[in-house]
Amino acid sequence: MNKKALLIAIFIIAVMILPTFATVLAAPKEQLDFVLYIQGGTAKSQWLHDNGYLVGSPDNKWVAAVPLPPPEGCAVWNYINAPFVVKKVWLVIGGETIPYECLDYAATVSGPLNWLTKTSNFKIDETLTIYLTPADKAAKNAWGTLEMRTVSHSPYPPPTGVVVGTFEGHGTGALEGVKVQGTTRTEMIGTPPVSTKVREGTATGWP
Repeated sequence: MNKKALLIAIFIIAVMILPTFATVLAAPKEQLDFVLYIQGGTAKSQWLHDNGYLVGSPDNKWVAAVPLPPPEGCAVWNYINAPFVVKKVWLVIGGETIPYECLDYAATVSGPLNWLTKTSNFKIDETLTIYLTPADKAAKNAWGTLEMRTVSHSPYPPPTGVVVGTFEGHGTGALEGVKVQGTTRTEMIGTPPVSTKVREGTATGWP
């Protein structure tokens, strides 16, 4: 076979297999049900204020011993990257539960809590780290992470069972390319019941 004929043959083969590659690339990635349960809350308001994570409006009405709502205290509390103290977290992905022993959760909360309207508008930056085993968690040998942001607007305190916002995020490590999104609400879970933040939606591209 001469060189020209060889090039033509290669071109024909390439044209024939291109649709196959295009089909693979265009194929939808697996989409799974995603539910993240989070128990905990921000640190004590006085500690947050003392350390610059919480500023009153007006701040000169902040009462050191007992932070009070208006008229005695501040009309608005402004949270600035306030650290979230987690007590328990678990993830249900595609019907399978990943327990707290294989998870780390960290979050910061920003936004105003308005004592006049009894409403909050929060943005929560969240990192969920997943380990294959409890031993991996102890060794900080992460399998993958989800970087998420939740945006909520709700009465204060938030009602249970009512959608008050949305979340979205992406994966890193073994979860590179994963996208998560859905809604957020508060539920009372367990015995005795514990206030639990619930992020429920879908995960696309889960390995």
